[in-house]
Amino acid sequence: MNERAKEVIESLGVKEIARRMLATNGVDSLLSTIGILNGTLSATHSNDPNIYLSSVLGGAVSLGLLSGFVGVYITERAERLEELRKIERAMARKLNKSFYAKAVNYASVYVALWSLVGSLVLPLTSLIPIILSKFGVLETTLGVLLSIVLAHLELSLIGLSFGGSNRVKVAIQYLILGIGATIISMLLGNVIS
Repeated sequence: MNERAKEVIESLGVKEIARRMLATNGVDSLLSTIGILNGTLSATHSNDPNIYLSSVLGGAVSLGLLSGFVGVYITERAERLEELRKIERAMARKLNKSFYAKAVNYASVYVALWSLVGSLVLPLTSLIPIILSKFGVLETTLGVLLSIVLAHLELSLIGLSFGGSNRVKVAIQYLILGIGATIISMLLGNVIS
């Protein structure tokens, strides 16, 4: 990307928005993963890793691709195009083929891709122990529990990475959210079963 493109992208505030989308969608998807795994484990006590994988994958792929990528792209593009239209009205001319118009499209894709990482890649990473269970490397319940621990660890790492000057405090707050999701989903799973 040339310097002019970097300047336009920087002026649009894209990197900061993308960071927030990664963190927010990462927290959302990891809390969902924790809830799904705990709820399924406490309700079914299943020893079939496919039950856990399919439950989390269904949610993560739907959330990640549809909401995390497509939904964010549509919203971000609509917002950026509205900004472009305001500039066009102020300048009393169309900017369709301008460098700024191209930057609007790039910005929308850039933000949506980082959103996708948070909403899809992070929960998929937490499933590694269950995948190992599927191949007989770990016992299923241990794989599920390790996946839950890994999701909590990822929540804490998001806090450390995006917490600014309060990194440790934010990491602890995210960890508390994960513990809350664990308690709620286990209670619901036990009530249902």
